[in-house]
Formats: sequence, structure tokens, C-alpha cells
Amino acid sequence: MLDYLFLVPLSPCLEEESLRGELQKLCFNQIGELTCSYEVWLLGGQKTNQENFKTISCKGISKEDKLKEVGDLLIKENRSAKYLVRLDDDDLINPKVFDSLASQQFDVAYDKMHFFYDLATGMSTQQERSWIPNTAILNYHEALTKVKAIGGSKAEDGMNYLFACDHSQAWHPYFEASICLHPLTPLYVRILNPSSITAAEKGDFSEKNYFRYLQGFGTWKAQLPDSMLHLANELQKIRQKYLGPTLKFKPKNSFLRRFL
Repeated sequence: MLDYLFLVPLSPCLEEESLRGELQKLCFNQIGELTCSYEVWLLGGQKTNQENFKTISCKGISKEDKLKEVGDLLIKENRSAKYLVRLDDDDLINPKVFDSLASQQFDVAYDKMHFFYDLATGMSTQQERSWIPNTAILNYHEALTKVKAIGGSKAEDGMNYLFACDHSQAWHPYFEASICLHPLTPLYVRILNPSSITAAEKGDFSEKNYFRYLQGFGTWKAQLPDSMLHLANELQKIRQKYLGPTLKFKPKNSFLRRFL
């Protein structure tokens, strides 16, 4: 049985020579460093010849619709794995942590302290949040459980697969009384940059607006995990190519100032 099945909804019409395309290469390279058994399902998008990677055609356009659709496919084909992982193609897993957890038994493993790296400033931060992040390791059978749909793709019967529901709303209540692991070293690093959807929601780009956005992510005093330090040079090259000089961000470290 596979240790991990990764589900990666791809951005439509993604150009390889683009900021997102470069981050996607790093994302896939990190997965390729795993020594445990795994398979990666790329939901929609380009074909791939990478070992253990498989392209899954999807009718849906949104991430939510693709996840619901692939859930139906997993049930239909009676697929199985030990653990299931949702992963955005611009986030970077920590292979050593995934390898160490592959032999353990649990219902869900996730970072209590969410880890962020900002591409524009080269800075990192950790911040505790009240929900389970998108990139968590879910027991496969729990992940495929049908629950009352909370977020995700709309379902006629009001039900959806747990893994396809809104991770920030549905997962924490479901796993409240379950076996939860919280590794000391981050499972993954979420990459922030000025062109990301959440950053763009803050309006037209300006340093002032972007720094206000970054202020909501904590104190920015963390460092990349030791096993991922080699990525710093690669991330710096991407920044120089697509974003130019490093932005000089000075976090406001008092809680009240960060809150405001």
C-alpha cells in the first residue's frame, strides 16, 4: 500500500516560465526527495513524465470542484493509500518529516505553528492559527468519509468528502477527538508573494499595502527548517528573476500594532 497519495489541483494554463511555474518546479522537486512510497495526482493541467506523478483529467475548473471530482474517482476505482495529502503547487513540503511520519499511525498530522516564507522579502515567520492548514496529512479512510458539506464544491445531497471540504472550517471539528500529531519541525512551508491571490485581494500593489498584508503573519523572526535551508538560494533566484530587489520590511512587533 502507498504511504502517501498527494492531490495537487493545478492552476489552468500555467506557463512554465512564470513565478508560479518556478515555484511549482520546486514543489515537485521536494516531493521527489521522499524515500517512502507515494503517488502524486495532478488535477487538471499539463501532462507529466515524472516518476510517480499522474495527470488526472478534470471537468471542474475550481480547486473545490476538482477535489470533489477526484474523490468520486477514488471511490469508483477503489484506490487506497495509508495517508492522503492536499497540496497547493506553490507550497513546499519537508520530505524528512513526511518520511519520518510514514511509519506512524494517526488520524491527522499538521503544523500547529503555521510556517510562512515571503518571497519578496526573504523573511520567514511562524504563527499559531485555530484551523488545520490545507497541507495536513489525513488518514486515507477518514479523508474519504462523507460528511455534511462545509465549504468546497456544492453537492446536491448536502454531503461531501471530508478532504474536499473547507480545511479551515471542517477539519478541526471532525478531528477534535482523534489521534493528532503535531511535528516539531514544520511539515511544509507556505510561500507568500505579492502576486498570490490572498495578497492581491488587498488591492493594487504598493509596498505599503503589501507590508500591511505581511504584518498579519506574526513577528517574522523564524528561519527555514535546517532540512530546507538549501531552498533559500533557489527562492532567491526566483525573487530576483520575477520580483527584483529584496523588499526591506520592518515588522511591527507589538501585538497591538500587528493587530491594528
